[in-house]
Amino acid sequence: MDRIGSSMIDFAEAAYDLERGDREWLPTLLKRGLPVLEHGLGVAGYEYGRPPHSEAVELRDVHVASGPKDFAERHLRALSTTDPEVLRRQLHPGSATTGSEHSKDHPEELAHYISHVDYCKDVLFLTAVDARGAGVAIVAPLPEITTLSPQETQRW
Repeated sequence: MDRIGSSMIDFAEAAYDLERGDREWLPTLLKRGLPVLEHGLGVAGYEYGRPPHSEAVELRDVHVASGPKDFAERHLRALSTTDPEVLRRQLHPGSATTGSEHSKDHPEELAHYISHVDYCKDVLFLTAVDARGAGVAIVAPLPEITTLSPQETQRW
């Protein structure tokens, strides 16, 4: 098995490691995913909630796994200043996409993130949410505009 395939398995195993405590789960997931997520510009993740019978998104925990010294500050500023409606739309359950693909009809959405994390041109964006509305999103800034192939989307 190649390095990427092995790293993807490690990442998937970390996602389903229910023995980890809540505070350890996201940092461990991101750490195990770094070999396939990191493109030299940082990796961050956050847990969120989508309460039943509500369109609201509640950000619960943000963790930065890697990146330049100021990545955490820049990422948090971008996230905290994102319009709640845009954030809700971006957190489509179970998606694997890039910011440029997701915001092709609303390029200002990606431009907002890049205005804060100005050394990237795009972002890899992965989301998952359970039936109760508890979700996780992973963001990895990319050095260039990227389109995922159908195989890459399925792999994620």
